[in-house]
Amino acid sequence: MSDPIEESIALTLTESVGEEITVVAMKSRKQSSLPYSRLPSGKIVLFEERDPFSYRIKPGDVVDCVIKIVKPSYIIVKPIRIRRR
Repeated sequence: MSDPIEESIALTLTESVGEEITVVAMKSRKQSSLPYSRLPSGKIVLFEERDPFSYRIKPGDVVDCVIKIVKPSYIIVKPIRIRRR
């Protein structure tokens, strides 16, 4: 019998293209850059630059996104919903 807590942790550590996730946007160090976020695994979440909706995201926003590209140290996402805190 498997432990549901261990299973949920394992699921959060593997990301797949097309998966919907929710992240909190953080301010970028560069003023001209888009905000970014981080996953619990430490991977960086970058918002798709080609999507005009990405430029509406402000630091502190809760953003629902769909994963577009998965790399070893980061993922690129397409925002689908922005909620202000």
